[in-house]
Amino acid sequence: MGMEGDDDQIPDCNAAVDFPQPVPSEPWSRQRITSACTGDVRLCVSLKHGDAENPTDSDCEIMEYCFDAAYESAGKTLELPDLPGWSATDADCSNKFFEKGYVEFRGDGELGCNNVPRINRVQICPAKCATEAEKDSKECKKCGTARLRSSF
Repeated sequence: MGMEGDDDQIPDCNAAVDFPQPVPSEPWSRQRITSACTGDVRLCVSLKHGDAENPTDSDCEIMEYCFDAAYESAGKTLELPDLPGWSATDADCSNKFFEKGYVEFRGDGELGCNNVPRINRVQICPAKCATEAEKDSKECKKCGTARLRSSF
């Protein structure tokens, strides 16, 4: 399954294909980090159902991708491996995510000048925010496409 949809290159799920959708061959996202500290770190990106400001152990996870990085030049941008295409395998969690979900970015290791794990979370807009009727609502204006900023 390639990128379908509009000029924004946002993939569309194919309604004619049963769940789960096929895994796209294109990367899902490209990432980079910049830090004042050097070191080795294990970075993980997850998509979870729930409230980013009040996460719980019961927040289901529809995707997680982890990789190791060696950050050797403080203050310089390090290009990270592309996050590969993925497809959710838990239909119930996927449906919950589209109602209320968040991205979690976690770093464990020496990066950040100590060994304390760092976690950033960003709330994702619910699917209803893509509709003309809801896009200007209070709920939809406070969520969205914020970049993950960190003190790593």
